Amino acid sequence: MKATKRELELALKGLAVERAKIDKETAEIENLLDPKPQPLGASTVETVEMEPIKPKRTMSAEARKKISRAMRKLHRMRKEHM
Repeated sequence: MKATKRELELALKGLAVERAKIDKETAEIENLLDPKPQPLGASTVETVEMEPIKPKRTMSAEARKKISRAMRKLHRMRKEHM
């Protein structure tokens, strides 16, 4: 099957886009391996926004007592069946 001129042009553009992405990633990796000072305002690495840190969840005294009672009951049952 022969490719038309238009198909070849589109394929060439697609390959050019892929090459640009690869060149950018290569430059970023090289920068990580051997960082060089950059002029102010110039950045090759995009900043990544991190997710906000969730506050630590605490358990109420009532919940701790409930779990404690359940665990004592579980241990007592296991001890009786031994």
